Amino acid sequence: MIKNLYATSLLIMIAISVIGQVQRNTGQITGGIYSAASIETFSAAVSVNPDDNFLYKEWLFGSVDLKHTEHLDIKQIPLRYNVVNNELEIKVDEKTKIISLDLVKEFSVLLPGQAPNKFVHGKDGIVEEIHAGEHFSTFIRYDYSVQPPDYNAQFDTGSKVEKIIIKERFFLKNHSNGELNDFKMRTNSFVKAFKKMDPEVYKKLKNEKFVIDDKSSLAKATLLSNDLK
Repeated sequence: MIKNLYATSLLIMIAISVIGQVQRNTGQITGGIYSAASIETFSAAVSVNPDDNFLYKEWLFGSVDLKHTEHLDIKQIPLRYNVVNNELEIKVDEKTKIISLDLVKEFSVLLPGQAPNKFVHGKDGIVEEIHAGEHFSTFIRYDYSVQPPDYNAQFDTGSKVEKIIIKERFFLKNHSNGELNDFKMRTNSFVKAFKKMDPEVYKKLKNEKFVIDDKSSLAKATLLSNDLK
């Protein structure tokens, strides 16, 4: 009886030790598991950036795939994309950590009622991938400009501080030669991007009936252009 009690106590102690070790080595946020060692390498946010710096002002759940790894290191974690500083901010136990986008292979953001927005490394940095096809792909490159203060004391209008304006540029890529053409979020602009890139697809697209007015319709148009190749 005593031997059985001793054996049972020993097993319980081993189990507690293993669980403690697991809890020290991993963290969990809303079902997503990440490496605590990886998280600790990221620096803490030392200042509060204006909301204008971010692509989405609110915190959204997302996943981050770091370079030199073969799996998603961080998933289902609150994050924000700081376009101005070229970095991600993530929330860990109510603390904000910063990840330089130089360390990121790709990341995705979950928007309510939409498919995940995927961001990957392009030729000149991080871009949002709209549709990746066999022949053609479309993506958005985000940048920013600084709008100086425009306060008018006489009429008490305008802003007393500078404002960050997030800008977006749309690009079409031809995978056969790597050619890039920029275009506007309009149907005729998208079609004209093929005029020199692929004249045959351009002729076919002109005879198709479709409208581009958001990212979802742009993804469908890109899919169509690949089918017409």
